[in-house]
Amino acid sequence: MKKLNLNINEYLSQVDNAYSGANGIYGDPLYSGMVGGTQGMNDMYFSGANGAGASAPTPPSPYRVTVFNSTDGDLEAVLFGFNKYGNASNFGSAAGLALTTGFTGVDYAQLLRQSATEPFETSLVRVRSSNSSQILETLNITTIDANGKQCTAPVSPEDYFSAAQFQAGIVDVEVAMTLNGSTFITTTILALARVTYTFFPAEVVNTTRALRGFSGNPVKQFSAPQVKILANQRPASYPALPNSSNY
Repeated sequence: MKKLNLNINEYLSQVDNAYSGANGIYGDPLYSGMVGGTQGMNDMYFSGANGAGASAPTPPSPYRVTVFNSTDGDLEAVLFGFNKYGNASNFGSAAGLALTTGFTGVDYAQLLRQSATEPFETSLVRVRSSNSSQILETLNITTIDANGKQCTAPVSPEDYFSAAQFQAGIVDVEVAMTLNGSTFITTTILALARVTYTFFPAEVVNTTRALRGFSGNPVKQFSAPQVKILANQRPASYPALPNSSNY
């Protein structure tokens, strides 16, 4: 499957250009197929292209969020979206959910704040849980501008399973999403489930790079992550095939 490119910010920019000085947005061809006039996406902003340009040589250092549901009911989690949820109770996630990064000395609040000042675009999101049903839960990517315009795009991890994959409880979602203060992810966390989302950045914006002799370029680019899920191999727990030494 080709990588999904969610260019929500460009979409909202196009909306601003198309509707400058206009009253209302309903009924226009640009919004055909959108739910309620403010949700959904035009297909042109969900291209399956992998993008142009050569990969940067620097390997990415991923960001990670682990969510644990300590209750016996399903709960909604919110990841990122500092502009909307920075001051909200539990940063927008339901009570009963605990969000951590797994990195010593770095709590989720720090990651949330940093995503607003140093936004990044993903090349891949790895979803991992001991509950194999949890990784099937849809990720809803939403961007809300302060002018009231908003767009939501659902991403189904189930669509990214490999037919040759033996490992359960893990899936790599090749999606290019820009995570900043205005963009957040909502998803359902099943009862008593623990799930880890690992975000591999393709680009990170850090304006201080312009002060350090980096040719004034605040954008740091990274190579594609070198992560593999076990495929086309027979796990050790599988019985050997008769008269075969290849398994």
